[in-house]
Amino acid sequence: MTAAASQPTEKLPVVFSYSDCGGLVDHVYNYLKPKLEFPVWMDKHDAHSGSFSSSLASAIEKCGALVCFLTPEYQETSACERELTYAANQRKIIIPVIVGKSNAFDASNDEEEDDEDDDEEDWFPNDWLGLIVADLSVIYFDGVTKENIGEKCDELKTRIENTLKNTIAPATK
Repeated sequence: MTAAASQPTEKLPVVFSYSDCGGLVDHVYNYLKPKLEFPVWMDKHDAHSGSFSSSLASAIEKCGALVCFLTPEYQETSACERELTYAANQRKIIIPVIVGKSNAFDASNDEEEDDEDDDEEDWFPNDWLGLIVADLSVIYFDGVTKENIGEKCDELKTRIENTLKNTIAPATK
């Protein structure tokens, strides 16, 4: 048996990419972190001091998968476009989660919605974002409530673990 074969395999982290989702991504992070078989990386919790861009790029380079929480705001944010494009260029596994407008973690749901917002209920990625996620299997986090958030997180946990269970960490130099 070679020395490399006898060493335990390092679990590759899962990186979260998001634009503000009103606390939903924080909740998912806190729910999955102790339960997932893989480390979870989220910028506001895990980025090291120093250059934010370098920390994020390093996390993407080392990750097994990137979970992107998609909203119209995500699609309009240039930082999110750079993150997801970088992950795609690095040939990382991308797990898209479409976050519906009506979720219990969105502060704007406390306000009365007008008819103009109804178009966002059926929003689906287009433009650059639609191109990147076109052939990917999407998880829907629409109608998320505090009662069913655990069920949605478990669905994401299962997808991540099933996707990454055969991934082996690259050899370190």
